[in-house]
Amino acid sequence: MKQMATRWILLAAGLVPASASAGDTAVPGAAVPAVGAGYFVQMFLGLAVVVAAIVALLWLLKRVNRLQGSVQGQLRVVAAVSLGTRERAIVLQVGDEQVLVGVAPGRVSRLHVLPRPLQSPSPTDESDAGGFKARLASALAGRRAT
Repeated sequence: MKQMATRWILLAAGLVPASASAGDTAVPGAAVPAVGAGYFVQMFLGLAVVVAAIVALLWLLKRVNRLQGSVQGQLRVVAAVSLGTRERAIVLQVGDEQVLVGVAPGRVSRLHVLPRPLQSPSPTDESDAGGFKARLASALAGRRAT
C-alpha cells in the first residue's frame, strides 16, 4: 500500500513514466528507440536556432540603446576623477550649466552646481604635446632612423 502511494506521487510529479507505474515487468522484444545521427542533427540545429535568436536579440537591444543615446545630447561628462576604489567625482554638463556629482556604489549625489563652467581642454592645447601620441610617434621615428 505504501509502495503504491509512493509510485502515484512520483507519477504525479513526472519523475516516473506511466509505463513504469503499471508494473515493473519488462515486455520482451519491445524496441528501445535508437539514438541516431538524425537526433543529433536535430538537437544541434535547435541549439543553433536558440543561439542565433540570442545574438539577434542582443544586436537589436544594442541598436535600440544607441538610438536612445543619440536623443539625449544635452548631457555629457566634462571631467572625472577617482576618489577611491569605488568612488568618483564627476563634472556633468547639463544643458548650459555644470554640476559636480559624487558617484558611489548604489548612490549618486549632487555635490555642487558650478557658477562658472569649466573649460574642456581643446585637442590642440599645448598640454597634449607631451601625450602618448607624440611620444609614440617620436619613438617610432627614432627606431626607423637607426
